[in-house]
Amino acid sequence: MSLPEVGDVFALEVAPGVDLLLRVVEAHDATRCVVATRYAGPRLVRVPRSAALFEVQPLTQRAWNRPMLGGWVATEAPPALRLLGYVAVRPVERARVLHPAPWLKIAVKTKALADQVLPLTAWDALLRDAKDQWRWDHARAALLAEDASQERRQFASFAAALNAQGRAQEEVEVLGVAALKKKRFFAAWKGAAPVKVITAAEALLRDAVTTLQGRTSKQATRQLTALVRAFNRLHGQHGHVFDTDAREDIMEAVGTLARACRVDDETFDEIIDAAREF
Repeated sequence: MSLPEVGDVFALEVAPGVDLLLRVVEAHDATRCVVATRYAGPRLVRVPRSAALFEVQPLTQRAWNRPMLGGWVATEAPPALRLLGYVAVRPVERARVLHPAPWLKIAVKTKALADQVLPLTAWDALLRDAKDQWRWDHARAALLAEDASQERRQFASFAAALNAQGRAQEEVEVLGVAALKKKRFFAAWKGAAPVKVITAAEALLRDAVTTLQGRTSKQATRQLTALVRAFNRLHGQHGHVFDTDAREDIMEAVGTLARACRVDDETFDEIIDAAREF
C-alpha cells in the first residue's frame, strides 16, 4: 500500500465531464490530510494554473457548516481518483489543518483551532462528501429530491417491519409458543459469536419452546427462570461471551416466550429477569 505524497493533486469526476480537484496538504504519522479545493471545471489531464487550487472548499451541504471539506486518510487513493501531478504545498496550507491527535493535547482549545481540525476518515466518505457538496452548490434540487425519495423508501421499509412485527406478535398471542416452533432466535449472531455458542443458545430456546407448550403462566415462570440461569452458565462457560447486543437478544427472546405463556410484565421483571447474571 502506498499513501499519497504531500503535494499530490487528484481529480474527482463529480458530474459527467466535470472535475473537482483535491490536494494532499499535510502528513501526520501514517495519515495524509486531503482537502477539496475550490477548483471545479471541465475534465483535466494536468494540473491547472489557478488560485482556486490553493483555496479549500467549505463543507456546507445539508446540515453541515464547516470551513473546510477534508479529512485524514490512511490508505492509498482509490481508482475513482486520477492523479494529475504535484504542486508544492504552501506554508499557509499546512498551517490551516490540524490532526485530531495533537488537538487533543492542546490545553486551551479555541474555536479558531477547532475549525482547523479535520476528522480521521475513509476515502469513500470523503469523496461522497465532495460529490454531494458540488451537487449542493450546482444541482441542489436534484440532490434534495433524491434525499426525499430515500427517506420515503426508508419510512416504507420501517413501516413494513413494524407491520410484520405486529403480525408476528398477534400470532404469538393467538397460538402461544406453538407460533415459535420454526423461529430462529439468534440468526443475527452469525459471524459475531462463536458457532458453539450460537448452536447452544438456539438449542436452549428450541427446548424451551417445546417444553412450554400447555404450561400455565406459573409453570412457565419457573421454566423461564431456569432458562435464564442456563444462559448464565453458557455465558460463564465461554468466557463471558455475551456483549450488550447479545444480552438484549436473549432477553427479548425470553420475553417473547413469556408473553406467549401469558406471564405478566411484573412477574417477568421481578422473577425471570432478576435471575440474569450476564
